Amino acid sequence: MRPFAAIVRLLRFLKGKYITKIRQQPVFSETRDKNLPKLVIPDCRQVGQKPQNPALIPAQNLSPASKEDKIASAPALEQCPYCKGKDLVKRGLRQKKYEKAQLYFCNRCNKTFTGQKVKGKSFPLATIFEGLSLYSLGYSLEETCRLLKEQFGLEVKPSTLNDWAKEFEPLCRYSRFRPYGLKLFSPSQVIRTAHLFHHQVYDFSAHRAKLALLPQEYKNNKFDNLREFLEAIQTECPHQFFKDGERASELKVGFSPQEVIIREKQNFATRLAGLALQAVSDNKLRHKALQRFMLCNDSVTVAVEVPVYIDQRKAPGHLSSLRSMP
Repeated sequence: MRPFAAIVRLLRFLKGKYITKIRQQPVFSETRDKNLPKLVIPDCRQVGQKPQNPALIPAQNLSPASKEDKIASAPALEQCPYCKGKDLVKRGLRQKKYEKAQLYFCNRCNKTFTGQKVKGKSFPLATIFEGLSLYSLGYSLEETCRLLKEQFGLEVKPSTLNDWAKEFEPLCRYSRFRPYGLKLFSPSQVIRTAHLFHHQVYDFSAHRAKLALLPQEYKNNKFDNLREFLEAIQTECPHQFFKDGERASELKVGFSPQEVIIREKQNFATRLAGLALQAVSDNKLRHKALQRFMLCNDSVTVAVEVPVYIDQRKAPGHLSSLRSMP
């Protein structure tokens, strides 16, 4: 029995040394809700040398169909989520049900991880977040699943979509307005979009349900003038201000980036943005994807691509050029 007991003690020692028992949770500040969801740090394995990970599937062992599976959309990592080191190398692919996830290896802390913080999902994040957006607009579970099938070609069960909605509800806080918005507008009428041709095409979009519901709260009644401006901008926008002359971003102003003090902070908005951007890897699509996700699921984002101008009679000094577009 003594050799057997020695082997058991050795296995326990190796387990405690090389297998992470508790996953670290990132600390975020709370703003809009006290019960914020916990983002799961990617699975990792701490080793002394590069291990033979069973999740890594060599290309020659993949079937012809799985070779054509797309890689999970995720922005390229610049630093390790654990030690903040920047000595990262790509470590192959992890095969999922509908896609393959890119793996990274940190040479500083010897951990393997993926670029996505949301874990345990067989469906691509783009499908999950689009399902959340469609459901927030007012479509039923069955209608949302049908639209997802048309857009992505994937069969999503209503029960699965319902689980997604409950999981991300603490972050997607428009859910508390959704029942009231359904009484005012149909899903196709919730968001009103107008194409503004100001040097280039901007898609100004306003969430009509939020504009109608938010000012009803006493603390938001001071924003009634903003609601009137956003509702009238489609028909009363002074397009001539944006078609002629320079934009504010084109003005030459004595400004030095070296004098800027950057203070990073984590709040509700950065958490929601970080969640949405995990599903987009193309830099050209990140801006529009984030706008749509925030407009559909955030409780306070009421409009995007809003034209802003300053009247020359009201602007002081050199800022009287009056053209700006965020």
